[in-house]
Amino acid sequence: MEFKNNINNRQFILGPKFVNSLENWQKINIANNYFLTAHPSLDVNSVKHDNFSLTMLGFVLDYENPKDNNIEILFKLIKKIKIKDVIFDLTKKFCGRYIFIFSDYKGAWIFNDTTGLRQIVYTMGTIKESWVSSQADLIADLLELEQEKKYLKEFFYTPNIIKNLAQW
Repeated sequence: MEFKNNINNRQFILGPKFVNSLENWQKINIANNYFLTAHPSLDVNSVKHDNFSLTMLGFVLDYENPKDNNIEILFKLIKKIKIKDVIFDLTKKFCGRYIFIFSDYKGAWIFNDTTGLRQIVYTMGTIKESWVSSQADLIADLLELEQEKKYLKEFFYTPNIIKNLAQW
């Protein structure tokens, strides 16, 4: 897979193996059976504490501590985590454009910033392996999936889309 003109600038794909065809991309083992392949321009930071690991893609801002950088925020955050359920309460005050990947001995969980500025797409259904990415086409290219033209046609002919396209 070769990408030109930085079409995948700051993008990522997470799955059961590294995507070796994405040459020069960062390759980071997040947890057992979770391997991150990230564009070189995407900030990736990871911290560990006790049995927990926290990886962040992108950037985060803490209005209570505006001078803290990504790593400082992550260290403060992971030291407060005792169970995975509290991470949502601890992160709701943050701003930025980020994705957190939290893992412990039970598994891994991924979630994005409160406003969804850094999107997450994933496989499900008939795809046997779990893949998560910032762009659906990364997964589609990797798994050699073809678009369902029927669904594309249905989407583009919905009243809301037609109305918005007409404005152009």
